Amino acid sequence: MKEEGIRIGEERGKRTDRREIVLDLLQEVFGSVPDPFHSRVAEADLETLKRWTRTIFLVTKIEDVFS
Repeated sequence: MKEEGIRIGEERGKRTDRREIVLDLLQEVFGSVPDPFHSRVAEADLETLKRWTRTIFLVTKIEDVFS
């Protein structure tokens, strides 16, 4: 039971860190980040956030990160 709580806490921490990374990179590459994209980042799971992190440098429009 305790190990499960630790694992869940670690996953939440990873997700929070990745969200910050994605938002920082989006801002750096595309300038301001519109609210709808902030919402998508906030709701995304860890695997999706990882995919977006890789995609940011491969596209020319912020919309394409999320497609």
